[in-house]
This record gives sequence, C-alpha cells and structure tokens, in this order.
Amino acid sequence: MPFNHLLSPGFRKQIENRVIVPIVGPTSVGKTSLMRKVVELDSDFNRSTGFTTRPRRKDELIDSYRFLEHTQKQRKQIMDQITTGNILQFAVHPTGYLYGTNFDDYKGKYNLIDVLSSEVINFQALGFMECKTIMVVTSPEVWQARFELRNFSIEESLKRVNEGIESLEWAFKQNENLCWLENSQNIIE
Repeated sequence: MPFNHLLSPGFRKQIENRVIVPIVGPTSVGKTSLMRKVVELDSDFNRSTGFTTRPRRKDELIDSYRFLEHTQKQRKQIMDQITTGNILQFAVHPTGYLYGTNFDDYKGKYNLIDVLSSEVINFQALGFMECKTIMVVTSPEVWQARFELRNFSIEESLKRVNEGIESLEWAFKQNENLCWLENSQNIIE
C-alpha cells in the first residue's frame, strides 16, 4: 500500500530528488549481501534498512533490519505511526511478519531496499525521482544450498518458496524498468 497521500510537502520534496532501487528475488538469493557490497563500493548508495517484526536469523547481522517484536502491541504502534505519517511504506509478508520503512531510511542519492514483488508498484507511486528495480536470481543448486542453511520451519519454508515463485512470475511479466542480476558464483552472497 503506498502512503503518498500521507506525505507532507517536506517529505515529498525530500524523496522527489532521490532514486529508489527495489531489490526483488526469492529468499536466499543474496539480496542483502548485494546491497551491502554496493554501499561499500559507492557512497552515493544507501541501504534502506527498514524494520521487521520477524525474528533475527542465526548469524544474521544486527543491522540487517531494525528488529521489532511480533506482538499485537507492536502491530498497533506501527499502525499508529502509519496514520500519523511517520512510516513511508509497509507490507505484510506472506509469513505474517511486518516490514516497513520510515522517512529516515532514505538518506542516499540512490536507495536500495529489498521488497516483495507486489510492493514495487507502491514504490513507483511514492514520488521518488526514479524507481529502478533489480530482480536477483541464482541457479537452483546454489539457491537450494543457501536456502537449506536458513533452517526455516516447514511452514515458513512453504510460504517463502511460494513468495519466491510469485516474485519470479511477477518478474517474467515485466516489460520495462527491470534489470536481472544472476548471483550464482558466490561473488556476492
């Protein structure tokens, strides 16, 4: 859901001079590692960290997200922040966890953010100067090896695999403004 109707003129001005780069792809293809490497190599890029109510994964770096509790109280606080215009965007992942960003998450000239494919259209509507989407994929063998390292429950595995299928189906339907990046050589993991 785009929240551009809640944006103040000041916030609108802030993002209209910035480029958003949504990074889309199934879980375990290396989206976060890719974003970290780009930011390391070019100071014009910012990784829009955002928040999530999902638990931090084993060995996941603390700065991957702002990890919030997955409780009704936290959900209400997030919804309150949306209605007051303090959250730029948010999405409910198929697993039920919330993901979102505040205005302060968009500090760079180019802002990288990993998103669900269904959310790209919302980023396009927010008023950024430009929206350039990258679809990250990997070979099935590399993906399976990385996915198995995550140790998801069966229920969460099914949801994440289904979300990955939806992302790929979405990507094949795109005609413009989508770049494909194949990440199988473990150059960027």
